[in-house]
Amino acid sequence: MIKNATIYCEDPYIASYEEVVTPIECQQLIELSRNQLKKSQVASNSDEELGIYSSIRKSEQAWLPHHPWLPHHLNPIVLQICKRMAETVGLPLHHAEPLQVAKYSIDGRFEAHWDTYRTPQKGGQRLMTAILYLNDVEQGGETAFSDLNLAITPTVGKILQFETCKKGTIEPHPLSKHEGCPVQKGEKWIATLWFRERPQYKI
Repeated sequence: MIKNATIYCEDPYIASYEEVVTPIECQQLIELSRNQLKKSQVASNSDEELGIYSSIRKSEQAWLPHHPWLPHHLNPIVLQICKRMAETVGLPLHHAEPLQVAKYSIDGRFEAHWDTYRTPQKGGQRLMTAILYLNDVEQGGETAFSDLNLAITPTVGKILQFETCKKGTIEPHPLSKHEGCPVQKGEKWIATLWFRERPQYKI
């Protein structure tokens, strides 16, 4: 785990790391994703593999694989960034879902929610979230934990990590509820890895 962490909370563990990824790398990831963007979905509580449209999220998203067994879809920049994200939060990359890149335009938001599943299935529960901010947002777009009176400002290259479950369990942590605040000026780009209870592919 990288040592220069700003720790906001111990339970659940919430921390950020500045300038982990360079602005050039962040822009490369944005450009890779731009032509793949589609209206964002959220995970269904009844089926983790099923995405559904919901009014709580207003954004566009693209999925970028980091699986080494998909070489024809794998971009070295994506793999490089994902490896750095995993190293930063101290978790194995093969436990992470594909990288999700999301774009939030003016008034784009993701209302308060938990990242966990009510009924984890074959992939296991989501235990940790890592968010990489790909640009500086002119105004708004904070990641806010309202129950903790905490809001993290997006700055390019910063990684935010937070536990989604109570320590040592797969029980959702009530204080991991968070939101992506509305973008008031400019746009917001983020890349997210969700780390699961079980491996997502063989290594």
